[in-house]
Amino acid sequence: MKAVDGVAYDCEAGVARITLAAPSKLNALTPAMASRIIALCDRAETEARVILLAGEGRAFCAGVDLSDPSSAPGPEVDGGGVLEAHYNPMVRRLQDLKVPLVVQVQGAAAGLGMALALMGDVIVTGESAYFLAPYARIGLLPDGGVPAMLTRSIGRIRTLQVLLLADKLTAVRALDWGLVTEVVPDADLGQRGLSLAVRLAEGPTVALSGIRHLSWAAGEGSLDDELQRERRLQATIPATEDCQEGNRAFLEKRPPRFIGR
Repeated sequence: MKAVDGVAYDCEAGVARITLAAPSKLNALTPAMASRIIALCDRAETEARVILLAGEGRAFCAGVDLSDPSSAPGPEVDGGGVLEAHYNPMVRRLQDLKVPLVVQVQGAAAGLGMALALMGDVIVTGESAYFLAPYARIGLLPDGGVPAMLTRSIGRIRTLQVLLLADKLTAVRALDWGLVTEVVPDADLGQRGLSLAVRLAEGPTVALSGIRHLSWAAGEGSLDDELQRERRLQATIPATEDCQEGNRAFLEKRPPRFIGR
């Protein structure tokens, strides 16, 4: 895989692999990387049935590259403007994906890198991985939707523990708190991440897209809102080839053969 703007891409067997490829900077994000991730998500939706997001080297992502002139804090910098121009669109694009997202985390997932990791529908980490929200240590506020994602997953008190004390959250504790899907030995991380992605790529893609949409939206409104979303999405699901194949396979007592349509 050849990296462009610090991000590499390849697609095989229905799995689009997006790799943060700036290991010398622990894959710290720049505006160019954020734009590249958005463009690759657009591409992946046209040629893949699942996205696998990973980081190269000893860390998943160390957050925003504060050595980048456009991101470095200072009296003249509008931090909110930087977020809205570059990083918020990346987070929104990942939330709006039409295919499942598997995130594979090794080493540090810090700051906005933590937000990037938490965007996964399936999050698998190595044993030595950890999450870190260092904002309170350096006088900044959280970004990337981290407070919202944490609160919905682990509750207000644990969220404030993570954000106010700014201590490392180990992979094992993250699993115990329900923040990640599973923890595997570091040496097995790449194989496990790919196997999960392949499994999802072989699934009923349209239905999986609807499932992730409903799940993301579930924490944002009332039960009635959720019922209405389900009603809207269910209107077209029975007509999909995968849904019809799934029902035939159930009646014929055999494994389904999904094609992603």
